[in-house]
Amino acid sequence: MSTKESPLITFTKKLREHRAFQNNKNKKVIYLIYLKLFLSEPFRLIEKKKYNKPIEKVKPEKEPVFIIGHWRSGTTYTHDLLSQDPHFIYQNRYQNFFSDNFLTTEKFFKPVLSEFIDLISPLKQWESGFSKSMELDFPSESDTALIAEISEFTYHWAHLFPKSYEKYFSKYLFLEDITDKELEEWKYAMRTMLNKVYLKHKKGRLLIKNPGDTARIKYLLDIYPSAKFIFIHRNPYDVFYSNLKLWSYVVQTVSLQQISEKEKKDIVLNVYKKLHLKYLEQKSLLNDDQLVEISYNSIVDYPLETLENIYTKLNLENRFDDAVPFFKSFAEKNASGSKRNYNYKENDIQEINSYWDFAFNRWDYPKINKKSGLTEKSEFTKKSAK
Repeated sequence: MSTKESPLITFTKKLREHRAFQNNKNKKVIYLIYLKLFLSEPFRLIEKKKYNKPIEKVKPEKEPVFIIGHWRSGTTYTHDLLSQDPHFIYQNRYQNFFSDNFLTTEKFFKPVLSEFIDLISPLKQWESGFSKSMELDFPSESDTALIAEISEFTYHWAHLFPKSYEKYFSKYLFLEDITDKELEEWKYAMRTMLNKVYLKHKKGRLLIKNPGDTARIKYLLDIYPSAKFIFIHRNPYDVFYSNLKLWSYVVQTVSLQQISEKEKKDIVLNVYKKLHLKYLEQKSLLNDDQLVEISYNSIVDYPLETLENIYTKLNLENRFDDAVPFFKSFAEKNASGSKRNYNYKENDIQEINSYWDFAFNRWDYPKINKKSGLTEKSEFTKKSAK
């Protein structure tokens, strides 16, 4: 599919391909997307004509830092925390939602949208379930910008059409079953999206949070050879249950297809395994000062020590001491809300132990078994706060 195709055409084709108007309880999502696309189209064309050449000429003074790790492993909290350092720049939520026109519209339309955002019920539902705030200046996940502009080249189509998740994840999450031309188009889409953020801020090091990048280090290095990566891992049992909850909210609020509880569980089990195995295959491509691994408990329980380790290991030019007051203030306000307790079920435990055995071994998380029982959660906190 051509990268020059109008988002309105691309979206209509997707709806027809997946017969999205048939027996769809989330039709309001379709209408909302069409409304956004119709309102955005003139500004998209203006921005394309005005900024295409400047975007192509962007040469970042510093290559980006990517925060990676499976969904619900703490990537968002780490992103929000690190973004308190004023030397970092990032794609905010407005720039994410209007990624194809924010250079033209942000100054005028962001204040207006902020006033009306509470009236949009899907966003209100999402905030109540997974986001502390829909504040438009907060950092946002990079790959969602591509689905917001209805790019062909994003795995987030799997969230709209979860019955086809294998097709979309294989192609644009794991970059398999993809032609050389499509791969180059994906790289171009990613580079263009991130160059716009550089162009907006003029200077600074870009901080990017995107779980999908966990499996794409090899290809991101083609774009940014000296990029740095922060990988975060978390107690696998908690990741499992948090992702089941995430998929339930996705299906409830934005998906244009319904899937069963078993299908959600299969997605979580299989994607987690493949994502991490891809990461383990590709991490050897990075130099010592390009990768640091941290645990979820360490960033929540010992934020300043963990952040100092990140700055030292990655050899960041940012002065850590200058950012400490900002980090400390954010952590004191938000860390307590980052803890979750889940009720582990024996059947789930058996499947998690079987599918994700490598993760327990790799990151030293103790397994639960029949002898140890299902309630010994304190050991996870002690062992993973490293």
